[in-house]
Amino acid sequence: MNIRLNIILFIIVVLLGGWYFYQQQDSNHLESLIKREGQPEYVGDKVTTSVYDTNGKAQYFAEADEIKNYEATGKVELINPLLSLFNDVNSLKEWQITSLQAEISKDKILHLIGNVKIESLGETQLQSIETDELSVNLNTQDIFTQKHIFVKGIGFSSEGIGLQGNLKQQSAQLKSNVKTLIEPTKLDKK
Repeated sequence: MNIRLNIILFIIVVLLGGWYFYQQQDSNHLESLIKREGQPEYVGDKVTTSVYDTNGKAQYFAEADEIKNYEATGKVELINPLLSLFNDVNSLKEWQITSLQAEISKDKILHLIGNVKIESLGETQLQSIETDELSVNLNTQDIFTQKHIFVKGIGFSSEGIGLQGNLKQQSAQLKSNVKTLIEPTKLDKK
């Protein structure tokens, strides 16, 4: 009788010990689900979004390989973003912007980092801008940087340090160390 009681007690202790360790593993799993300070509210892969103004006209279209949204700071991080900016008048895609990573702040300033390229999608005087870092105000389409920059357009190409301009007005002013190559162009008469 004593051996039976010992075996039953041993089985009960083993079952209780197994149940206890199983519960400990579950609580560790739950702790990984709790958001810690500094972590994004959500993370998405292969995300696309469209933003419209109050009149229903498209402002910009964005897609990225990965997106992280931080509600506390209003910051959104994008990996390999592709943005298309639209014309205010006819709502056609006017500019395409790419980079290795980007961050959109609460006040709609897009900070692009790494292999930044802005390309015109239409027949504009200003055709492309390339640099390592650039900021774009998504509301006004103002652009600015303090980095080395290459600008290409119809009949010219320029490089320099620093840029300030506006994509809607197709203007770009290089700040310093400017080198420009002007090529003669033939204009089509219609």
